[in-house]
Order: sequence, then structure tokens, then C-alpha cells
Amino acid sequence: MSSFADGSWEASSTYEDRQIVIELGKYDGSPMEHATDLQTLLRILDRDESWLMWQPTATDDPVFFRTKRADTSVVDMMLTAAPQREVSLAIPAHPFAFGLNVSGVVEILNNALGDSVDNPMGAEVPWAKGDVESPLWLAFQTPAKYPPAVAFNEAKYRSVVSSWHIPNGIGVPDPITAAPTGTGVGGGTTATFTADATMTTGNRYRVTTSSINASRILPITVTPVAGARDYRVFLRAKLSGGRVSAKVGNAFARLLRGTAVGPEWFDLGVTRLPTASVEDSDPFNLSPPVDTQDMSLLIQFLDTTGATIDIDLLMFIPVGPDCRYATQSTYPTDPGNYSDPTMAILDGINDRRYASWSAAVGDQNRYMGGLEGDLPTVRPGGPTKLSFLPVVAFENNGTGNESGQNAEIPDPLNTTTVVSWSYFPRYLYLRGVE
Repeated sequence: MSSFADGSWEASSTYEDRQIVIELGKYDGSPMEHATDLQTLLRILDRDESWLMWQPTATDDPVFFRTKRADTSVVDMMLTAAPQREVSLAIPAHPFAFGLNVSGVVEILNNALGDSVDNPMGAEVPWAKGDVESPLWLAFQTPAKYPPAVAFNEAKYRSVVSSWHIPNGIGVPDPITAAPTGTGVGGGTTATFTADATMTTGNRYRVTTSSINASRILPITVTPVAGARDYRVFLRAKLSGGRVSAKVGNAFARLLRGTAVGPEWFDLGVTRLPTASVEDSDPFNLSPPVDTQDMSLLIQFLDTTGATIDIDLLMFIPVGPDCRYATQSTYPTDPGNYSDPTMAILDGINDRRYASWSAAVGDQNRYMGGLEGDLPTVRPGGPTKLSFLPVVAFENNGTGNESGQNAEIPDPLNTTTVVSWSYFPRYLYLRGVE
């Protein structure tokens, strides 16, 4: 049945194993030497996995094939005056050849409005090598300002990492930021605009209520990119006094809950920009660009009077088929055995995530909290953008509380995080590599 039949999903691409054919010969030595060498070869072939290096003449770098258990297809023994032996090998291997490791280090500023030279809330991995998408290894240094997160595996906040590919370096910009442009309207609520040094913008829109189920609509103006696409929306705000529902664009309303520990990021879900474009009318994201998009942020107070929310800004991070989005509880501690970890690691190469401690601690790598989404990747043919939100409100802390459970620590504005990244380029076509 065709994967393009009406109502069906397009199937993902898969690749069959590669088969590497090697002809070997030994034309000198005694029969015992021949037997010993053949035994050594068969032991190598019987391993679960091996690495085979290949480098054509006059190329700069080798590639490596990850081979599987194999056998000899033909063994010819010729008993001439000097014994001769020829062996034909057909070795199955993973479909991709791996290039040498590519790595870098970048320092990210936790300020969405920071100068571009400071890598605000993210960074760029240069144009990737290889033929196909390659998983990333990312290590995030734990800033000293982060307090411990209660007990191991009970972290009360998360980090969010998102990566997306920019074909030919054109088309997808940095994340979009937007702040309310006025105090808006709403019954049973009041809104004020005041300076606040804890906010990215230097100001806050404070919305308060004196009645249950009161709501406020705040206007915002967004500048989307050319064409239509989906964005994951994060709201930086400080809550106190009760539960609040927040909604932006065509995303579903998200329930937020917190205490006044300071501003933090809340995940508001996915919306589409421009909002007038929908999947049915623009399936290939070909809508013309628009200069600005007028939207609104709906705030509703659900179950208490005297609740307050201080609003800083919103961040729109691209999502879609060319993106990878991962969120995990991070930087946990185990007071009985471990100090605070020094690094949080998303290991896309081995499909793992863990925390790393200093050499003074016995067990240097331990499992970190649950992971949602896909681990970041890079794709050849353009650079890869990374977004990093270090402290995001935890959606479920294991006690059945609502999504948006407070992170229990404030977002550390203007701190920096050192991020190390690396990947192994993957090559589908057999050739010398640059």
C-alpha cells in the first residue's frame, strides 16, 4: 500500500545494512602461521561489533564503518611449494560511515534580549559535515548559582533544548521574542506597567484580580518569518497566590501554578505564525511574509482572589519536521552520596542523558530525570540553531499537580552557561571525505 494514499502518513526513511566485501591473501609463511592468522581473523569477525577504518589514497581524513558479526564466505588453500591462502569476506555494517569527530564550545547568555555576540538563549553549530542527519552530544556546565534540586530524581525544574536546521543558511531566524504592548482589557482585573530589574525587558506588566475566574487580554505584536510554521511558545513570568491559565495564538490554554520565587519560564504549547495560515490551506509553508502579527495573551485567574502574575515576555521557538525538541529535569543531587553535579549531558550519539560530577566523586556519571521529545541533531547543507532555556517550570512533579508546577527556583537572568557540542558526521556515499 502506498504511503501517499489518502489519509495516510508519509513513512520515514530507512536504510539497509551495508555489505563490505574484502579480499585477503597470504602468500608466504608456514602452514602453522596460516592457521594462526586465520584463527585471529575469525575471532575478529565473531565480535558483536568492530570498527573498520577506510581512507582512499590522496584523501585528507578516514571514515569508519561499524561492522557486525560476520563469517568468511570463501577460504581457498593452495598447497604450493610455499603455502598460499586467499580469503573472501562479506561483512555486514551499519549503513553509514562515520567521520572524525567535530566539536566546539560556546558560551550562552541567559537573556533573550542580549546582544547577538553573547549568544542570547542559544547558539549556532556551523554547517555540518556528512551526507545525512547526525546526533549531537551536548554538555551544559552547571552554573554555581543554580541551587540543588531537592533530591536525586526529584528535580523540580527542567531545561529545554531545541535544535533546528537552516537549509543553505536561509529561512529560519533566531527565536522570536515579544512583550505586551499595553495593559489590555478585562473584567475583575487590574494591570499596571512598572520597572522591574528581574525582568528581561526591565519592566513588568502586573495583572492582579479580586475575583475568581477573572481574565485579562494583553496585546502583543510579533514579527514572524517568511512563510508559515509552528512555534513552541514560552512565557517568562512570576506567579503568586494561585492558579492561572494562559493562552496565546491558537495554542490550547495552559494551566500555570507557582509561588513568588521569581520569574521563570512556562511552556504554553505550540501555535502557528502567521495565525491566519493553517495546515489545510498552506501545507507546504508557502505563505507570503508579513511584517507584523497582532496577537493577544489571555490570562485567566481560576480559583482564588488576590492572585498576581508579573509578565516579562514571550519567546517563540521554531518547531516542526526540521526541528528536535527535548526537555528534561536536570541538575539533580543526592545529598546522601553526591555533591551538586558539574555538568548535564544530552548524549544523542549513544541515546543517553546523564549528569557528570567532578573526579573527586566516585560515580561520575549518573542517570538524570525523564526526557521528553527527541535529542538534538545536526544536518548537512546548513547551520544548526540551538535554543537553551535553563529553568522551565516542571509540568508534573510526581504528586499529580497540574502542568506548570512551579520550578521552585527563579530563572537566573544574565548568567552564562558553557555548552560543549560534538558530533560524528555520517556518510552514506562511499568516497573520500574532506
